[in-house]
Amino acid sequence: MEETIKDAQMKFGGSYRQARRRFRRLVEKGDKGLCHPSRGRPSNRAKPPELREEILKRYSEKLDGWGPTHAAEQLGEWGYEVDHETLRRRLIAHGLWKRRRDRKANRKRRERREHFGEPVQMDGSFHPWLQGLKKALCLKWTPLSRPLSPKNEVYDPHLLSLSE
Repeated sequence: MEETIKDAQMKFGGSYRQARRRFRRLVEKGDKGLCHPSRGRPSNRAKPPELREEILKRYSEKLDGWGPTHAAEQLGEWGYEVDHETLRRRLIAHGLWKRRRDRKANRKRRERREHFGEPVQMDGSFHPWLQGLKKALCLKWTPLSRPLSPKNEVYDPHLLSLSE
């Protein structure tokens, strides 16, 4: 289905003139014409690569093991202005710093059951559950691994166990 410029403008928003400019760039430059013209260019706020290397060198020489926030403050005192988040990203990228958690886990998780249908809950006390039966029953509850059938509705050893 072939779309008109008006259809494209309605779909993507913006003015009709903007849609015409985008279409013209698409015809002239192909798929790259749809991207922003500044894509791939370095930022105007980017620090020179030499300064980046100097900052990383200073960190590894004198501030090894410091956190990025404290190191950024110290580097600022030495004349190297760098944001702590920028420094953190660069240190992680170069393998000079890794976030470490000092606290322990809140709680220990239980181990997963090895097989589907293993007992989850068990009432270990014997009670006369059924009236008129002289034997007491100990209730064990297990999720069934198969749908109920007449065979296991009658007696399932996983559900009930008899005691004297």
